[in-house]
Amino acid sequence: MAHKGQTRNGPIADPKPIRKRRLKRALKILGVLLLGLAVALVVIVQSGLADRWMRRAIITQLEKLTGGRVELPKFHFSVFGLRAELWDLTIHGSESAGAAPLFHSDYLLVDVRVDSFFRRKFSLGEVRVDKPQVHVSVTPDGSSNVPGPKSAAQLARPWRERIFEVTIRQLRITNGEISYNDARVPLSAQGGQFDFLLDYHAPITGQPFYVGQANWQQMILTARRYLPFPSDVSAKFTLARDRFELNQLRWNLPH
Repeated sequence: MAHKGQTRNGPIADPKPIRKRRLKRALKILGVLLLGLAVALVVIVQSGLADRWMRRAIITQLEKLTGGRVELPKFHFSVFGLRAELWDLTIHGSESAGAAPLFHSDYLLVDVRVDSFFRRKFSLGEVRVDKPQVHVSVTPDGSSNVPGPKSAAQLARPWRERIFEVTIRQLRITNGEISYNDARVPLSAQGGQFDFLLDYHAPITGQPFYVGQANWQQMILTARRYLPFPSDVSAKFTLARDRFELNQLRWNLPH
């Protein structure tokens, strides 16, 4: 008769050491895989492959959203600092050769923050824009240099698309300028949270147009001879080929 813990052929092997050896082997394999992944990531980043891939992706996405031609000669993204730097970003509209582009910025700095890794939720921390130039021109016949998203031309029904939505925790604009035909407004400002969204509308009849909304908390204007003071500003606007409408403006002063 076999005793407890034994069989007719001998004692029963304890399964705990076997499980421990399997667990150690699995951890070793996982460690090797993670190390290899880390080495591959460092090689990709140091070789510049990541910057080139992300630069092409940014150009493609901006051209799809705006319908214009995008130039981005230099781009760098720091993986460990989650910081993107863009030099000489230019978005061309339908302007003639030699005319000023729709948008240009000498330098753009963007800090990315991970709000929730598992939910893939990100936001922008600090954003700095140096020397942004926005040029909108409208001719007497109603045509302008403002394009529309490229995907809109393939639809034959009323269409609306949110092409841009962003929340920035801290925004700074230096030495900027906005021009609408012959009117030029210098722009230099900084402030707290900035929310901006832009929708594109393409009706069956009539010209397409944009509808936008912007909210900026604790904004401080530093252009011209304005006395700098923090204030909250929100605005809703409509931009079409032949007009610009400020539909709503709310400006909360300090007192």
